[in-house]
Amino acid sequence: MGGKVNYNVQLAYAFTFFSNATRGVWSFGVLSGYLYQLTESNYRVGLAEGIQGVAQAILAVVAGIQTDSRGAQFVLRISGFCGLLAVASTFFAVLVGGPFEEYRYELLCGSLCLWGVYQGLWYTSLETIFADSTKTGERSKLNTNKFILTLVSGISGPALAAAIFLIGQDSWSLEALQHVLLLGAGLCAPPAMLLLLFRDSHKLGRASDSFILAKEGSPATIPNADDSDATISRTQHLILWMMIAGDMVSGIGSGMTVKFFPLFFKNKVLLSPFQVNGIYMCSPLVMALGSYLAQRLSQVIGRLQTVFLYCLGGAAALGSISVLGQYYDWTVWQVYIPVYLMSTAQHCCRPLKKSVLMDYAPRHTRARWNSLDSITRFGWSGSAILGGYLVDKTDYPFTFLITAILQPARRHSAPYYRGAPSGGTAIASPAPYPATRSQRALWPARSRRHSAAAFTVAPSDAGTFMMRPLTPARS
Repeated sequence: MGGKVNYNVQLAYAFTFFSNATRGVWSFGVLSGYLYQLTESNYRVGLAEGIQGVAQAILAVVAGIQTDSRGAQFVLRISGFCGLLAVASTFFAVLVGGPFEEYRYELLCGSLCLWGVYQGLWYTSLETIFADSTKTGERSKLNTNKFILTLVSGISGPALAAAIFLIGQDSWSLEALQHVLLLGAGLCAPPAMLLLLFRDSHKLGRASDSFILAKEGSPATIPNADDSDATISRTQHLILWMMIAGDMVSGIGSGMTVKFFPLFFKNKVLLSPFQVNGIYMCSPLVMALGSYLAQRLSQVIGRLQTVFLYCLGGAAALGSISVLGQYYDWTVWQVYIPVYLMSTAQHCCRPLKKSVLMDYAPRHTRARWNSLDSITRFGWSGSAILGGYLVDKTDYPFTFLITAILQPARRHSAPYYRGAPSGGTAIASPAPYPATRSQRALWPARSRRHSAAAFTVAPSDAGTFMMRPLTPARS
């Protein structure tokens, strides 16, 4: 393939851009606003979003199993058809009249369930085929590129929604919200069709294999393409599970607030739909810059250390919103919007976490780990039910404070911040395989010199992995 970008990677980039651009038209401020105007209940907004999250979590597991057994191409095709069905059901739920009109909320819940099925299927399979189509050691850069593409494309969706509100009716009325919601849902159909074009035949095989941590005193090599029975070491298994567990705790907290920020800006800060969409136009730019800086910082202090610092900073900013409310009126948007943008820092490290997960996960079980990673995203929607209940019983700032406490909780369930158990080994290939920038970011070392033999992995002074060559490099 030379220097050409892999076919599946190009297609993943295209889907990422168009899917997020169209989703941004209706699924940020517009959907939450529409559900709230329809029900006048934060809890029912959270319930609808939670149904979507549960469906996504369940189908993510199914997608992981089927992707490992039948291939990502098969699952992506099914998800494409599910996406088209979700679009059609959304139109029906919003436009239905007659005796079904009083069941509009229930119909929307069913539609969101289909959106959850669609997202659970494509997310797991797309991430798997993307990882299988990229070389090990290069995923940090490619995942960061895809993440930045996600954020930048997210600008166009809120921009289109803001333009419609500006030209038409800039109000939170059901009629004004309905027009934008239907336009955004309809635009999601073409990206769903792109999922029908992915091909398993373009995966890389051995070049995409994981880093394997062998047992003590047992250096190994990167497995061959047909080494489907390669075992996963205890350390490697622990790291993967701790990453998933940490993200689960963090995701539960995020889901309690992410879906309610549009309503916070609507009901508390008293912003119009145009202004709320303006915030979501700025947010991707801030997150794209934060993601780029995180990638650069990870090359100095390590990927997982960068994730921890960003998470801590974002949680501090989120928690400060409840404190600032004691000193500033809630309508002083000049205070709360910048703080909200700072709180998004904790979401800028998604590509770094994904690259670590895929570098450690064996290729033949990568889809299953992706499905578990997708389940952690259930917290973003599933815990919205709890978030809606808390908002109705207390207030938005109190719910934000709870989230701020939960966000950095992952540090207590992540032994990889403190280093791997002694005696583990990182794997080099049988042929000369110089450590890449991505590997150096994962294992910051005082000495970069290495040979083609195996490396030991030991805790460094910084509390992370250090690659130390067992034999000196040959000149």
